[in-house]
Amino acid sequence: LPPRHKPVPGMLKTPYHPEVPARVLRTEAALKVAFGDEIAFREPGRTHGDAAARALLEKIHSKKHLERVRAMSSGGGGLLDWQTYANEETYGVALLGLAAWMEAVDVALAGKGPAFALARPPGHHATPSEAMGFCVFCNAAAAAQHALDRGAQRVAILDWDVHHGNGIQDCVATGELREGVRFVSIHQGDAYPDVEAQRRSNLNTVNVPLKRGTGGKAFLEALATQGLPFLEEFDPDLLIVAAGDDAVAIDSGGQLS
Repeated sequence: LPPRHKPVPGMLKTPYHPEVPARVLRTEAALKVAFGDEIAFREPGRTHGDAAARALLEKIHSKKHLERVRAMSSGGGGLLDWQTYANEETYGVALLGLAAWMEAVDVALAGKGPAFALARPPGHHATPSEAMGFCVFCNAAAAAQHALDRGAQRVAILDWDVHHGNGIQDCVATGELREGVRFVSIHQGDAYPDVEAQRRSNLNTVNVPLKRGTGGKAFLEALATQGLPFLEEFDPDLLIVAAGDDAVAIDSGGQLS
């Protein structure tokens, strides 16, 4: 997506914010170097427009939250929480970003191979009623709802990140998603946002909290023994991965290695 969702000058107390356009622009460049002509890029929004994305979000988020984001964007922007910003483009860009997730689901369900929605703003911290942790709308939960609406019976969501996917957990805890979705979050157990919630599992959620300093081998072992069996026994029609690359050792936002 064009780099339109970005902090308004003077909005934040710090000169640096990790959720900026360069995050996806660099990812796009790295994908092109790594895969070349093996992957095809396409702009979102051709299949699902703003109205379809908004209707889907109304199944996930409260109307109060959706209206707050829309009104803040139309008013020029502001802070949705102490670290989650919006500017005049955020609401529209978020709808277009969700359209990318919806189209990725369509590709996968049609059997045309895996698809990667490279979109901003991110979503795994956004709860049904509020934005938080740089996240505005919960794209993964909305994508799961879209898959169920398209006829999928069971959807699995795997969230790997240094932080707990609290927003996804909350969004899939009720309604149709509670029955049709299983969710696994693997993360650093004492990191943002809530230590208690990220250790608690329920009927359709398994959390895999890791100690500081956990390396790649132990990470994969924990995922293979504690997370994936819960998803595999569900026999899902679709796997959605919320991919948070801040679990890598070189990222200063966490303490995994």
